[in-house]
Amino acid sequence: MTLNNAAIRSLLFFIILSSIVSSAGASIINQYTSLDEFEPSLDVHREINFTGMYTGTIVTTNFSYLGIRFWSDPVITYSSRFTTDGMGLSSRRAIQMDFSSPINAIGFDSPGNQQIYLYLGSNLVGFTDYTSPAANPFQGVIATSFDRVLLRNLSGGIVEFDNIHFGTAAAVPIPAAVWLFGSGLMGLVGLARRKKT
Repeated sequence: MTLNNAAIRSLLFFIILSSIVSSAGASIINQYTSLDEFEPSLDVHREINFTGMYTGTIVTTNFSYLGIRFWSDPVITYSSRFTTDGMGLSSRRAIQMDFSSPINAIGFDSPGNQQIYLYLGSNLVGFTDYTSPAANPFQGVIATSFDRVLLRNLSGGIVEFDNIHFGTAAAVPIPAAVWLFGSGLMGLVGLARRKKT
């Protein structure tokens, strides 16, 4: 079977188009503003609340048994803005969370406006800004796999949050690029058959 120039150009067009579409979908982040919508999406779910911890406790490896480590010396504080018992985590700097294995979902209650950065190794895989509504301070994201999260306050102020939910969500549907690529290949097969007869 030999392909003519038109067939080769068609093949190259579909390869380039599929790579553009698939790379555009790589950084899609689904945001959630309700725990009731976020939680059912998770296949594996872990939760950390800071109930029973004392004000002033510096949290780093306290939850390593759940596969999470905190950086930037976040400290337990009391605030009436935290939803459960008033105890939550805060830092005057960005808070970094490292996970022992990749996850693709994280959510938390935060009375502030945050920037959420997601990393896999040293590669930034996505980021989003979130402005917390006063009535419902939940912020959740489901994205491609990541093993590190960096939280910053949008205005450079204190980062604070409570009730962390994290884990893995159901697989993301097959991107449109796969269907486009398959359609292109079927078209080339049709062209090759027509030339043969």
